[in-house]
Amino acid sequence: MNSNPSRKLVLALWLVLLAALQGGCGAGKKLQPLPWDIDPAGLIQTARGQLGAPYLAGGSMPTTGFDCSGFTQWVYWQHGVTLPRQSYDQYQLGEGIRRQRLRAGDLVFFDIETKGASHVGIYVDRGRFIHSSSTGGRVREDFLGNPYWTDHYLGARR
Repeated sequence: MNSNPSRKLVLALWLVLLAALQGGCGAGKKLQPLPWDIDPAGLIQTARGQLGAPYLAGGSMPTTGFDCSGFTQWVYWQHGVTLPRQSYDQYQLGEGIRRQRLRAGDLVFFDIETKGASHVGIYVDRGRFIHSSSTGGRVREDFLGNPYWTDHYLGARR
């Protein structure tokens, strides 16, 4: 095996360059799985504590209001988990979960305004999820079985 120091340096530089280039490619970026050492019941309690909070485009704070991804980001942050700010980027997290296997705390995504993950909420249980809705103007709980949400359901991540 060749232990030439200059060859090792060149290889290390190439690896750093490759990692930097891949880090800048949004579509191919695979982020870390969501940590399941958090308590799903506590997560849902935090989310439910914001029921009725106002909707605010670009909002991510209870004092001013939330948009959908600002809401999910804030709830998870309260439990020590940092999510990306946009629903599209949150959809890149973790692993895909079939609808039949949803459990409390999973992120549920919808294709509403644009192609792809344009809306996100937090699954509660028995087909219910919590989200910040521009239509309802507030954080609220809805049913995945509602025809509107069924038609726009994109998938879930854990």
